[in-house]
Amino acid sequence: MMYYLYFIHEETSICALVKAKSEEEAWWIFAKNQMGNEMVKDFIDSFHDEGLFGDFYRDDIGAFLDLYTGELSERINKMSESYRRLYVSNHIKNNTREFWMYMPQHAEAYIREVEKGWHIEEYQPSFSEEFIWPR
Repeated sequence: MMYYLYFIHEETSICALVKAKSEEEAWWIFAKNQMGNEMVKDFIDSFHDEGLFGDFYRDDIGAFLDLYTGELSERINKMSESYRRLYVSNHIKNNTREFWMYMPQHAEAYIREVEKGWHIEEYQPSFSEEFIWPR
């Protein structure tokens, strides 16, 4: 099979020339090579709102954190503590499962790491290469 050169370009300043057999393979090669980039690793490993986790830390109305203060939004903060924990936890799990709907094992692995982080202060998640770059 012949190899082609693909120009990968995203909105910001991300661009690369990748040699691959298909456009899909070019994106996989590009993405896998980004794992050496600390910013990409931090985006995946961070259980804060500025990482991948931030996409899961929301409900149908919006993010659980106020964008200006970084504190829980007023609507979430008004909930009782026990209800708030359950509400937030359920939405994180549902959002995670929706994100990885075609890879449910990845959703469950991510949820397990998030739950460990809830119980261990300064928890640093550990994701396998297979989790991050499935084929």
